[in-house]
Amino acid sequence: MPARLLMAEPGALEAELADRGLRLSADPTDRLLLRKVLTEMRAGRRVRRAYRTGWQDVGGGAVFLLSDGEAIGAAAEPVVLDTPAEDAARLAAAAGTLGGWQAEVATLVVGNPLAAFCVAAAFAAPLLHPLRETGGGFHLAGDSKRGKTTAMQMEVSVWGPPYAAGVLRNWNGTTNAFEAVAEQSAARRQPLCSAGAAGARPC
Repeated sequence: MPARLLMAEPGALEAELADRGLRLSADPTDRLLLRKVLTEMRAGRRVRRAYRTGWQDVGGGAVFLLSDGEAIGAAAEPVVLDTPAEDAARLAAAAGTLGGWQAEVATLVVGNPLAAFCVAAAFAAPLLHPLRETGGGFHLAGDSKRGKTTAMQMEVSVWGPPYAAGVLRNWNGTTNAFEAVAEQSAARRQPLCSAGAAGARPC
């Protein structure tokens, strides 16, 4: 909750809390007491709120936030994702084991330059921020049934379910939808890749 809401006009704080699931009394006296409690409360520890996924620099440390809010790494204070997507848990879902992924996915890239490139890009992407390198995008173009989508599925399996309802994105959409996907990809420092037919316009 932003601190400014404690000083906002009556109803603004309550509306924000109600939108986030808090059940509130309709009695104005109760609402004043709620404001009084929140104003005078002093927390025992601080929590950093992050507005996007990916790397977060926190008091000399850094953590990597996944789309479901899980933080990887250690920092001086906990980091929480402000508004995870409603389907965040599904998008970041893990299945199987590392050994199973190595045996069933990673070994298949050997001898396949396209698949090897895509999987390497998935692992390299989170390293761009700590190495202070810039990101970019790659467009895979070629005839149908050449393995573009399969290579993309192998790549996104590093991050979550490798199908359209999971991490894999469909590039048949609007400009606004593409902008949202690009923002998410930039936040995670993940590669922004697309697979299209021969002669398709690069993204």
